[in-house]
Amino acid sequence: NHRSVALVERYLEVGGCAELVTADGDLRTLQEQMQYDYNQVLPIYPAIDSTTAKAFEADLEDIKKKASHPIQYHKNSKWIDNSYIQIGKANFYQLNFAEAVRTFKYVSAISKDEDDRHEALVWLMRSFMQLGEMENAQQVSEYLRKERLNKANARELYLARAHYYRQLLRTAFTSHGAREVDTQGDAFFAAFASPVQAVSAAARAQQALAALSG
Repeated sequence: NHRSVALVERYLEVGGCAELVTADGDLRTLQEQMQYDYNQVLPIYPAIDSTTAKAFEADLEDIKKKASHPIQYHKNSKWIDNSYIQIGKANFYQLNFAEAVRTFKYVSAISKDEDDRHEALVWLMRSFMQLGEMENAQQVSEYLRKERLNKANARELYLARAHYYRQLLRTAFTSHGAREVDTQGDAFFAAFASPVQAVSAAARAQQALAALSG
C-alpha cells in the first residue's frame, strides 16, 4: 500500500488580496493518515515513492503554479519566502531533490525572516539526506544547532536529526553485510554473518556518531 501525501489548502494574504495556495507541508496530517506496521521499524518520515509522486503530479504542479503567483505579481509581499518554500516542498515530494536543494538554498540566502530561513534550512537538510549528501546535511544540522529556532522549526529539526542518526547507523551496518532485525528507542538490533563484520560495523558507527556529536 502506497502512502499518499495529505494536501491541505490555506489562504495567504498577499498584497491586499487573498491568494489560495495548496500546501503540502502539513506533515502531522500526513503522519496521522499513515497505517503503521508495528511489526516493522517505524519510519520517522512518511515514505514517498515514485508511484505516489506520479499519482500526485498534477496536484504538486498546481502547488507550484499557485505559489508562483505571489512571486510574480506581488513582489513586495511578506509571503514571498513562504511561497518559495512551498515550491521547494512540491519539488521534494516530486522526488526532484536537486531542484528542492536549489530552492531551499535560495530562501536561506535571501530571506530576512528567521523563521522562514530556518524552515528552508531544515528542508535543505532533508533534501541533502535524500541525495545521500550526508556531510552537507550534517553541516546544515550543525549550523541550525547554534540558531534559536521557533517551536515548530525546532521540532522539525529534531526529526531531521533523528532521521540522520538512523541513516548513519544503517549505512554503517549495511556496508558490513548486516540485516536489520529491530529497533528500540535509539538502539538498533542487527545480525551479522561474522564477529569481524559486527566489530567493524560498530567501529564505523561509533566514528559516524562521534562526528555527529562533535
